[in-house]
Amino acid sequence: MTCDKCGHQRTVGDTNAPGACPHCGSVQYTINRCSHCRLDDLDYVRSHSASGRLFERVLELEFDAAHFSIPWSDVTAEEVRGLQILKEERDRYQREQAHNNQIQLPRPTE
Repeated sequence: MTCDKCGHQRTVGDTNAPGACPHCGSVQYTINRCSHCRLDDLDYVRSHSASGRLFERVLELEFDAAHFSIPWSDVTAEEVRGLQILKEERDRYQREQAHNNQIQLPRPTE
């Protein structure tokens, strides 16, 4: 993690409760990614590939459609299909989570 005030970098056991910076006492910090973190690869692909940029655009469109009025003439057929796939995948994930939660619930005794 890096202290937002003085820039001191340190490793902590729990990033949810890192405590104050040992150099300046600040409690404002940024959590850094490990050098082997795959999220850096994901970020790179999302910003440097056509499919990654499409995914980013679909996420923006989803938000805009939910909160603002956007002209659908500005949305390509590829983006519409991306929105459909995103909805299908989210629905499938929610069904799987609901199913997994049902399995973990204790059965009532009779």
